[in-house]
Amino acid sequence: MGLGGGATFSITFERNNKIHLHMEKPVISDLEISTLLAKKVEIEKQLETLLKERAFPHFSSKKFIGDLGEYYAKINLVHLFEPDTLKVMDVSNASCDMQGILKDEVAQDWEVPKEVGIEVKTRYHQLGSPHLKGLHPEKFDLLVFVSLNHDYSCHYVGVLKKEDIIPDKQMRISFSNIASKVVYPKNSKFEEHR
Repeated sequence: MGLGGGATFSITFERNNKIHLHMEKPVISDLEISTLLAKKVEIEKQLETLLKERAFPHFSSKKFIGDLGEYYAKINLVHLFEPDTLKVMDVSNASCDMQGILKDEVAQDWEVPKEVGIEVKTRYHQLGSPHLKGLHPEKFDLLVFVSLNHDYSCHYVGVLKKEDIIPDKQMRISFSNIASKVVYPKNSKFEEHR
């Protein structure tokens, strides 16, 4: 049966005399959105090339937000580590996202080992208190939370020790519940997006 607008309508009968109505509609595309997304893909390719030139080992447009967060984490925290020791893992499915050797005074102040594994969780312009999911504190020493603005610029980078992170049964936390435990930065507080 035709319904107009390209939709089709059909009725299916099952053995138990139940009637199932099926309304099918062709896939709709939006030329304006598709054009912008094509530009985004091209820009992501350029970003991938630029980041590789800057010795950032991996970048995936499919994991754009996470990879961008790792990049912001590295450039914002490198001063806390011994020279040339803060490394992003070569593969995105490694046990942690980054590893490094903290400067002596930082490790002592934070009461963590000098050599640390780092998990990075990034949220893109999330309103209210960001929820960080998929946390497995046994796999890292430090958790870095990166918040991005709507234009993908860096809004906030905060560092937490694993012992201050107690995820719920779904392995998630609400950042506002632990924001007071941030070890870095000490003088800058996270402000929620509105």
